[in-house]
Amino acid sequence: MKSILFLLLSLALTTLADGSVLTLSPEAVSAHPGEITGWSFSLENDGDGYLALTVVDFTTDNGVFTGFLPANPADIWLLQSFLVIGPGQIFTQTFDEVTQQGIGPYLINDFQIPGDISTGVVTITYDYYATDPEGAGFDPDDPNHQYGLTVSAAASVEVMAPETSSWYLLGLGMGSIIMVLRRRP
Repeated sequence: MKSILFLLLSLALTTLADGSVLTLSPEAVSAHPGEITGWSFSLENDGDGYLALTVVDFTTDNGVFTGFLPANPADIWLLQSFLVIGPGQIFTQTFDEVTQQGIGPYLINDFQIPGDISTGVVTITYDYYATDPEGAGFDPDDPNHQYGLTVSAAASVEVMAPETSSWYLLGLGMGSIIMVLRRRP
């Protein structure tokens, strides 16, 4: 029942009236306590204007998320070039923490218990431009531009249990310590 509700919520949140569609891959990620995980994503621009991505956020009750896009929309103008998705284009990016690609890293708290699941919503804020914002004829005062639009997708993070090989190593180490302590007079 929960998976059907999650799927319906995901489908309801991923499409906007202008036709922009955000897809996370995968929707549900997992890692061990203290580890970092993240999402790959695809953003489809089905509209007739240009989308300039400004902010990304993951709203949840656990963990620490840091979006790879600027945290402050005003910072976007400080960049030499920003991410613009043209009409009919699909932008896809695979998560990679080192090269800062994908939606952004999510750090699972050290105190999280295996099996914990954090659900939330990944939201990308973008500006819509009727003309190419990187083009020569761009007019920033064009009344057809829209600012602060959003597209969202449901997401979740599951805390994984330690791998069984870790338990074997722990048992072997504890057994060795016990044997050494027993041999002492």
